[in-house]
Amino acid sequence: MESIEEFSYLWDGSEPGWVVVHHSEDREVLQVVFADGGPSVSEVKALRSVVPDLAERAAAEVLALLRGKTEFGLDEFESSSAKVLCKQCKALGLRVAGRGYEAISFSLINVKA
Repeated sequence: MESIEEFSYLWDGSEPGWVVVHHSEDREVLQVVFADGGPSVSEVKALRSVVPDLAERAAAEVLALLRGKTEFGLDEFESSSAKVLCKQCKALGLRVAGRGYEAISFSLINVKA
C-alpha cells in the first residue's frame, strides 16, 4: 500500500497546478411511513408503482416483506429528484418523510494539465 507521503506533491507546492475543489450537493433520504399495523393494500399497490424492485416481485412476496412494518426506506436522492419522487408518492396517497442534508466532498485536480 502506498504511503500518503508519496502524494505530498499535491499539497506541498513541489508540483504546481494542483488545487482542491469543494463540492456540495443537497441530498435527501426518503421513506414511506405506514400506520402502526403496517401498510394497507392500497399503500402496497402504490408503493409497487413507484419502486421498480417491488414491482418486479410477486405481490405475495411484497406483502410478506412489508407486513407489520411502519416504514419503508426509498433510498437517498439528490434533492430535486427527491422532490419529484415525493410528489409522485403523495399523489398516490403515500405518506413520505424525508431527512435532508448537505453532502460535501473534495477533489484534487491539476489546473495546468
